[in-house]
Amino acid sequence: MTLEAAEKKLIELALAKHNGIQTRAAKELGISERALRYKIKIKGSGNSKKEKNELNEEET
Repeated sequence: MTLEAAEKKLIELALAKHNGIQTRAAKELGISERALRYKIKIKGSGNSKKEKNELNEEET
């Protein structure tokens, strides 16, 4: 797993844990809300089927 994939996975987990509330997810991750929104925009939220397939391929 690459560093980018690990970061994306942590963001997805934090968002899921906090029911998509970015403020709480960012606080848990130790980053600003703005940084979290940027990372979601650049790396994707992981919600699309294409993104999930790409993540699964990287894990194998």
